[in-house]
Amino acid sequence: MTQRRSRFGMLLLLGALAIPGPATALDQKMVNWCIGKNSPTNDQMIQGCTAAIASRKFKTEILGTLYLNRAIAYMNMGQYSRAEPELEQAVRLAPLDPLVHLGLSRLYGNTGQPDKAIEAASVAVTLNPKTTLGYYNRANIFFQRGENERAIEDFTG
Repeated sequence: MTQRRSRFGMLLLLGALAIPGPATALDQKMVNWCIGKNSPTNDQMIQGCTAAIASRKFKTEILGTLYLNRAIAYMNMGQYSRAEPELEQAVRLAPLDPLVHLGLSRLYGNTGQPDKAIEAASVAVTLNPKTTLGYYNRANIFFQRGENERAIEDFTG
């Protein structure tokens, strides 16, 4: 399950509850794009998240998810330099959300920063020990570094 889809249900419900009706400045289509409903393109996802963030209709933790989703779209496009500030903001807004830290792990893993990637994945696992993607991310980096015993430990934990 992708990170984008793992937030789908919560944000779909949020979108249904947070948007008062057609008179609102934030179009439901934009929220749907941000949460990945109906398979938006990455550009649509960015546009939707940008509109949702600008609306100022969401609470702090949900804003963290909106920034995370926008960062994921940037990473999907290979635009890691644009994703990094989005993820930093997501961490400020939702520091206890393991998915935010998984996003950081992905960013760091794909930008040649393995120590930071391991650290971010470790935070995700600490926040939620059932976050299997955190173990997976860490194990892959351990394998790349030749730390096979540590990798096997994460894979078999």
